[in-house]
Formats: sequence, C-alpha cells, structure tokens
Amino acid sequence: MTNLTYTSSKTAQSLNLYLSGNLIHIDGLKLYRCVLDRLDNVKHVVIDLAQLKKIDLTGLNALMVCQSHLSGENIEMQINLGGNYKLEELMKTASVDHYLM
Repeated sequence: MTNLTYTSSKTAQSLNLYLSGNLIHIDGLKLYRCVLDRLDNVKHVVIDLAQLKKIDLTGLNALMVCQSHLSGENIEMQINLGGNYKLEELMKTASVDHYLM
C-alpha cells in the first residue's frame, strides 16, 4: 500500500510540488503524470521532498525520468531535500545525486 500525497502551487513560470508520505511503486508514475499535467508555460519546477518518509528505486527512477523530460523541454528542475539526510544518502548510494541535485 502506498500513500504519496502532494500539494502544488504555480506562479508565473514556476511549478512547486510538495510531496509527503512514500514515493514507492506506482506512485512514481503518478508523480511523473502530475508533473506533465501541470507544465503549461512553466520554466522552472521545484519538487520538495522534505516531508517524504520513504522512497524506493522506482521513486528515484521517476525523479530521473522527470528530470530527463524537463531537460528536453528546456525546463529547469530543482529538488529540495530540506534536511532529509536519509534521502540524500540514498541518492548518493544509488549514484543519482549528481544527476538530481
């Protein structure tokens, strides 16, 4: 069972997503779809993971796919870990920190 929840806010050219709960299993696909559905006139996307409790490799993959898609659209993506040191360590262990952070 997964329980990813998110809120979003959009300003002139920026989309901010605030995630909480678990980014695991199918929720990675839901996150990707959420980002794609909100890209109208956006030049900058911020994904805040400070309240994320758990992430698995599927969740990391979803973030990498988002990064790849946004880069192709010339949209900057920023990830905010907000002191989530366990998540930062996981990203380093999986060797995706240089790509996502």
